[in-house]
Amino acid sequence: MHIFFHRVYLKRFHRLSPFIKRLTERTIQIFKENPFDPRLHNHVLHGSMNGRRAISVTHEVRIIFEEKDSHTIILFLDIGRHDQVY
Repeated sequence: MHIFFHRVYLKRFHRLSPFIKRLTERTIQIFKENPFDPRLHNHVLHGSMNGRRAISVTHEVRIIFEEKDSHTIILFLDIGRHDQVY
């Protein structure tokens, strides 16, 4: 699996608190080991975000991503609170 980060994701990530950054790094590690680990709440998005997926860092913080070639290539698009990314 190859993970890439969109510039929007990187910009928002740098604005997060150190605690949330650590949780995000742990979430990404879990994702690398098993993208469908139940702790991630990996789910398909609908509407204007059709074709994208989301995983949970915390109850409030989500990572939005797109996948290519059945999880071979992952592009993390955005990170933030529910009201920021949807």
